[in-house]
Amino acid sequence: MKNIIILSIILLSQVVWVNAQTKIHGKVVNNTTKAGIAFVNIGVEGTFTGTASNADGEFELTIPANVQGKSVYFSAIGYELIKKTVAELNASPLIIKMQPQAYSLDGVDINAESRVIYRVLKKASQQIKANYYTGSFNYKFLFREEQYVNNKQIRMREADGDMLDETGYVRSNAANAYKKRHYRFTKAQRSFKPVHLTDGQNLMDDLLSFDIARIHGNILDTPFLNDYDLSLDKQKELNGKEVWVINYRLSKPDLARTGDAYAIKYGGRIYVAKSDYAILKNETWVSTNGKQLQGRSLLGKTNTITTDYKFITEYKKNTAGKYYLAHINYNRKGVDQKNNEQLLEIGSLLVKQIQPNPQNHFKGRVYFEKSR
Repeated sequence: MKNIIILSIILLSQVVWVNAQTKIHGKVVNNTTKAGIAFVNIGVEGTFTGTASNADGEFELTIPANVQGKSVYFSAIGYELIKKTVAELNASPLIIKMQPQAYSLDGVDINAESRVIYRVLKKASQQIKANYYTGSFNYKFLFREEQYVNNKQIRMREADGDMLDETGYVRSNAANAYKKRHYRFTKAQRSFKPVHLTDGQNLMDDLLSFDIARIHGNILDTPFLNDYDLSLDKQKELNGKEVWVINYRLSKPDLARTGDAYAIKYGGRIYVAKSDYAILKNETWVSTNGKQLQGRSLLGKTNTITTDYKFITEYKKNTAGKYYLAHINYNRKGVDQKNNEQLLEIGSLLVKQIQPNPQNHFKGRVYFEKSR
């Protein structure tokens, strides 16, 4: 009898948990041509809950109960931003019609917009040294990663850690940044027991490569700006601050411009503060035709995997008036064609504390940690 009661409680809690979420299936189309729109950025405003449409414009989004009062936005380069409430999305079939943005045909307005965008991005890149910490500093962070194969979790790790950056926000290439940034995991909770050296592999290096204000291989590389399709978004505010929101898409992705050796599609959105040209937030989504297990910037595919991934990077200003990395969120879905497996990686890095000019310095990377 006791076992039956316990089982009933478990089942009831599962039902409540499922019912507390809203799962939305739909398709995003061009309102003029009715064709599906690929890689539309879809997210719940003010959260990291989001997804992107596939090559046919189809999408699936699960919305937790605690954010169902917020709006869901749909955005894509060349289209007007759409915001809907969760209730408005409760339709079957759900078709989101996006209106292409209209531009002046005489070319004057388009050229003027291009000059504004170029000036904003160039100024934002130039102001990094003034806006962000330079010199050595230490981060206290919380790291989390999850890996799934065919919807089954095979690995989870959540760890506290320290990171030392010897130079701070002096933009450099991946190799130089690797030499200057050191980290170590301390206590951790994990679903596996490290046995081999490869068990020390984690998503930390990839997450750090998404710190676009610190490292090259992204939209802030001004010599490559002419290689992008750029447009100003209609959004004018972020968390109460006036911003320029710039949509970007790279026509011919490569390692130098994206930081990914196998990128075939690359686009995103960057939020720049009008007050001081600081980068407040960046969202990037990438499609690849391969994956290097030792890191996205490395050449030499070890298996046949195609993936789509998205990362969001946010920065905050402290009481001293300097910006710092606050949070990185990452989600990668893929297909292992060789083994016919559906793959999912989820990673996040949350900065809990920052200390300029730390007294205790350390070198290298400690991948193995004490379990808590």
